[in-house]
Amino acid sequence: MRLGKRYWILALFALFAVNLDINAGSYVTGTTNFYGHSIKIGYDYQLHDLQLRSLNQEALAHAVGNLRNANLERTAEELLRLKQSYKLDDIGLSLLVDKFLESSMKQESRNEKTLLKYLLLKEMDYDVLLTRSSGQLNCLANLSFEPGRYLYINYNRKVYKDLDFSKRRQSGKHFIFMDSERSFKSLKRNPLTLPRINAIKKSKAVGFSHLGQEHEIEAKSNQSLLMYLGDLPMNDIGNTYSRQRMSTDMSSSLIAYLKRECIGKTQAEKAHFLLAFVQQVVPYGSDYTKYGEERYYYPEQTIMARTADCEDKTFLLAYLAREVAGISSVALYFEKDEHLSIGLQISDYEDAYSFNYKGRSYVACEPTSNIPRLGKSGISLKRVTKVTEL
Repeated sequence: MRLGKRYWILALFALFAVNLDINAGSYVTGTTNFYGHSIKIGYDYQLHDLQLRSLNQEALAHAVGNLRNANLERTAEELLRLKQSYKLDDIGLSLLVDKFLESSMKQESRNEKTLLKYLLLKEMDYDVLLTRSSGQLNCLANLSFEPGRYLYINYNRKVYKDLDFSKRRQSGKHFIFMDSERSFKSLKRNPLTLPRINAIKKSKAVGFSHLGQEHEIEAKSNQSLLMYLGDLPMNDIGNTYSRQRMSTDMSSSLIAYLKRECIGKTQAEKAHFLLAFVQQVVPYGSDYTKYGEERYYYPEQTIMARTADCEDKTFLLAYLAREVAGISSVALYFEKDEHLSIGLQISDYEDAYSFNYKGRSYVACEPTSNIPRLGKSGISLKRVTKVTEL
């Protein structure tokens, strides 16, 4: 009698397990290139058969019903383990999902990849929306931060931003896919931490002169990190850029050299030395010439770039002033002149270009000038329209 009861329990359990996987196909493993790291991620092979012939509510609900199975859950669990292993924040996880879909779903359309991204993030309990606009699907998320450039919609008293950060123009009215599944987590970004990625390394010979002395350094960089930073969403001018940590490669090569050269110098002398470095480390170049739009570099990106503009050099000088010399700074925005410069809080130093901000004294400097001179501004400080702490 006991054996019979156990038999029926096992039979019911097996039937339940079969029902769970009734829509699941074979679970296969694909290789994802994550900024030079070769990562194995498993997924449901039936994803390759996904064909969205319509984007209406009924068609999407049918596709979602077929794909939301045990294999999807397994893939989501693998991605979350990789998030922890590579020390990614939520935006880093979103980029990992993108790379996974690019590598494993090469033949699928953009709409199909967007649907899969939505399903995976939803499975991981992130607060995301799937919308349709002008014949294409969009995956939007509730972010805990506000990027400087994004497409968004307001829904249910929240703002959802498009997770395709390369988009610049809104493409028609958004029709929201109504999903019975609920999710609640916003996606977070932490600029003070670095992901554990370092598969690609690069070095660059850096030279500059200061007070008649020539300096030659080999700057070593984590190229995987720079590629990752380049895929992050744009932010408004502020300390998100100037406080982004550099890689251990750059810190142990170039930053260590600059720190040694600053030993025994006064704050003013350190500031003058670092200003000379920033002015000469990379020539000036317009983003509109390179990209056709404005973009901002993080400090390590600027050092390794071929050219950089006023924003990039300002963020780099702010980073070096704080990390090498212990000097605080503010960004000086000249809106009408489309220019950004910097003010350094140098103790016991004032000149004609000194100014007060929030009870502190700063001296204006020009990171894009050809002459390293404290107390210089290419544009009158009266034209400054905004001051931002870096």
